[in-house]
Amino acid sequence: MIACLDLEGVFVPEIWINVAERTGIPALVADPFSGMVFASGIKSASIHMQAPSLVVACGLATGGVGPVFAALLTDRLYGPRFGFLMGLQNIAYGTGATLGPLLAGMLFDLSGNYAAAFLLLMASIMVSATIISLLGRRTALLPR
Repeated sequence: MIACLDLEGVFVPEIWINVAERTGIPALVADPFSGMVFASGIKSASIHMQAPSLVVACGLATGGVGPVFAALLTDRLYGPRFGFLMGLQNIAYGTGATLGPLLAGMLFDLSGNYAAAFLLLMASIMVSATIISLLGRRTALLPR
């Protein structure tokens, strides 16, 4: 089976379908929206056409978070405990990434919309930014 995880396969899946047909090796084209029910005002055909771009945008957004966090923590929280703090940040990020969708779904089931989930996300971001700002005040080093 051919599993394609490169940009050509995302934007032009026909490339790997043709390779699979010519070689006789089965190919799997992933559709992140298969089986998803859309609201009445959303055209599912439009979403399926935009799926490759949405998948790439989501990957770039989530992949860009790690380096940004690392740069921020490196700048703000330097010193001998930096490794511990990076590990703690990774655990917190992983816990949020694991439990966040579950919590958002539960809040949606209770309220019928995602407003509470987004408010909770906004509050957690503000608290996190405040903690990072207060924990490490780095003084500027003057050139000698």
